[in-house]
Amino acid sequence: MSEISIIKIDTNTISVWRKGRLIDTSPQVAVLTIDGGFISHEVSAKTMAGSQKIYRDYWTCLNEDTLSYVVSGIRHKADMVYIHLKNISERIGDLVDVVYTVPSHLTSYQLSLLLGISNALNLSVRGFIDANVAALSNAAAPGSYTILDIQPNQTVITDLDVANEVTRGHSELVPNISSNNIYHACARHIANNFVRQTRFDPLHDSLCEQYLMDALPRWIDESAFNKDLHCSLEYNDEVIRAVVASSHIKKIIVQNLSPLESRLKVGRTVAFMRDSKIFINSSGLFAEHQNIPVNAVLDGVCDNIDSIIEGENAEFISELKSSSKPSMQLTINPVAFEIDPESATHITDGKQAITLSQTPIGLDTNGFVLRPNQVKNVDVRLENGYATIYSNKVKISVNGMTVVDNCNLKGGDQIHIDNKVEPFTAITVISSDAS
Repeated sequence: MSEISIIKIDTNTISVWRKGRLIDTSPQVAVLTIDGGFISHEVSAKTMAGSQKIYRDYWTCLNEDTLSYVVSGIRHKADMVYIHLKNISERIGDLVDVVYTVPSHLTSYQLSLLLGISNALNLSVRGFIDANVAALSNAAAPGSYTILDIQPNQTVITDLDVANEVTRGHSELVPNISSNNIYHACARHIANNFVRQTRFDPLHDSLCEQYLMDALPRWIDESAFNKDLHCSLEYNDEVIRAVVASSHIKKIIVQNLSPLESRLKVGRTVAFMRDSKIFINSSGLFAEHQNIPVNAVLDGVCDNIDSIIEGENAEFISELKSSSKPSMQLTINPVAFEIDPESATHITDGKQAITLSQTPIGLDTNGFVLRPNQVKNVDVRLENGYATIYSNKVKISVNGMTVVDNCNLKGGDQIHIDNKVEPFTAITVISSDAS
């Protein structure tokens, strides 16, 4: 038997992992053009702008319903998954034995379709595992949870209970609440600000519109921490700028997501995957919630791989043993604030810069640790608009001065841990929109 490959189906990406290492990742985007359909490993804004039809949900909304726009033999979303999976297999070269992590809402019919597509490509499916079950098996302490998964064309609400095992309960689709609706409403509002301030409408140019849509996740994320968004778009070699009040972005998100609150059951902890988190951080909704660690799904699968693949046939797993050392910690929804202009905004190890937020970034002598549960001794986070470093039983110095408990960081500060020669550096990134 070959090495087991884990194919992780997320809202926006399809990734392949082997032995805990990322092998391949590609966007869940199918671009159908007038001269033929294709699914690209790297889809550019120019390609998107010139397309006839774009599909972003063909894995999560898998079916054989005939498309309104049929081209190059692509009849339905199942064909898109086939082409995408074929492209992945060709890139990797040795994709044979696979385990799929799948959203809770996929039906038996959809799993059968995915199994058939895999068999047609000579892939041996060893199992399907509910992604929410896998995540909580690694991350969650005993209790009752509801995971809200805000997808491009729907929201999925799934109840799970954690005791000695993680078991999945009721799963509900809410078709009228989606990330697409939020993004398009935010795009229209931001475009209106461009029109009022510059007389330029980015939605009247397809390429510029795509640039705006590409920037939206970052702007929405920034709206949780900044009073105003300084938005810029390039058009005909000119940079056009507009200022948007973060409070208006928050209002849009609240209007779209607040109906979810009435669908939640009393006594269950609300939790969010990474793709949904930016909306929650920016909206102020669900003040007490859990943010599921980014690698919880993968870790849950790896921890239970033997039980997932033990059967002769590919089984759908909706129950797993829970972890005795869960990684998830209760988080409070961040309150929007403006970052002090003197504060560091990023930490760099000389090769990469990591954006600071209210979620702690763990530091060790080897580089960044993005899963803070693994490093308990040193972390950096934004608090009250300022970057703050915390030390616990580890010797830290900032610019040669020993840090006893904590201190604030400014751009240019040099951070040494345990007297190691190579420091981390705190930097302040100034927006290109700044005047």
